[in-house]
Amino acid sequence: MSRGRDPLEPGNTGSVSYEKTPGGKWRARCRLALWDGTTVQVKATDTSKAKALQKLQTRCKDRLNYNGALSNKLSGTSKVSDVLAYWLENECEVKPQTRDRYRTAINKHIVPAIGNRRIKSIAPYDLDALLHSIPRGAVGNCKSVLKQSFAMAHRMGLASGNPMLSVRPIKEESKEVKALSPDEIQRLRTNLKRSGNDLLIDVVDLCFVTGLRVGEVLGLRWEDVDLDATPPVLRIRGTIVYDSELGNRRQDAPKTPKSIRTLELAPFGVETLQRRRHLQEHFEMVFPSEAGNYMWHSNFNRLFRKWRGEEFGGVGIHKIRKTFASTMYEHSGIDSTQAALGHSHREMSDSTYIARSEKRVQIAQALSEMERVLRGHEKGTEKH
Repeated sequence: MSRGRDPLEPGNTGSVSYEKTPGGKWRARCRLALWDGTTVQVKATDTSKAKALQKLQTRCKDRLNYNGALSNKLSGTSKVSDVLAYWLENECEVKPQTRDRYRTAINKHIVPAIGNRRIKSIAPYDLDALLHSIPRGAVGNCKSVLKQSFAMAHRMGLASGNPMLSVRPIKEESKEVKALSPDEIQRLRTNLKRSGNDLLIDVVDLCFVTGLRVGEVLGLRWEDVDLDATPPVLRIRGTIVYDSELGNRRQDAPKTPKSIRTLELAPFGVETLQRRRHLQEHFEMVFPSEAGNYMWHSNFNRLFRKWRGEEFGGVGIHKIRKTFASTMYEHSGIDSTQAALGHSHREMSDSTYIARSEKRVQIAQALSEMERVLRGHEKGTEKH
């Protein structure tokens, strides 16, 4: 019978192990025995082994102080800031980039408003006032943090209920969705072609005919592309992400479960990828950076902003995604558009995810008009 690892005495750590992350940083990890007898794994990432170890030691020390002094003292008179800190450290099981967003919501919006209040004193109208006073773009993350942390507080007996359950719904501001016109598409592509950067041009062109998120395009591997299938297809299986813990990396799953999908390619997209395959097939990724690695969001966006032109100063890849969606909707309706975009639900405000079987999404026929616009631009360029 195999023997497991020896149990650690409370307050002690196990041996430290190291690994290199896909982003080139070092991650140190070890087991830590908390004062209540439970054992947890602690991790820290930095640019060198020594820095990662130093950060790991600090985290272990903080965790012991936290669990030994704080968790045993949490009560209805605890500050909201202390309860949120405990929840984020011990109860919040999300992707690292989501944890970053939650931490920002806590530090920037929630703690300044109610951080010094006692947890048991918070009523629905306090949270209602908070959520109606912050920028609309911050509401979603703040709602998630408050709902989950107060649910924990109720479960631990720190609050008599979850006040978030009685908060008024936040009315969404309706904004008119504006897609790029055919003439605007042509002018934008003319500007981008002046860069002479094939990666920039090809990524934007593929976004126009697939509606992919830029992280999904930059995260494409040649094993995700089947140009010999009938019809040719793209399989969306990952995306490029960034978080403060691990840095930039390719995540082996897209944004949501429903974002895993297979798209039939329009001929214009096939030609773009065939051209790249001829030049770049020896790389794992379809769009390698100059260093031969995955290209990161920030670098691509910087390049796009540099060459898009003054006329398109407010245009990002998301506007291209909206242009694709408008074209798809006109020709194929909402269901096909939703499937192609990889949305979990029709209404972006809806927070419920549903399970589904993967389906091949037919977009090639619907994009014939988009193809005419893109090919019209090429002919116009040749005349010049």
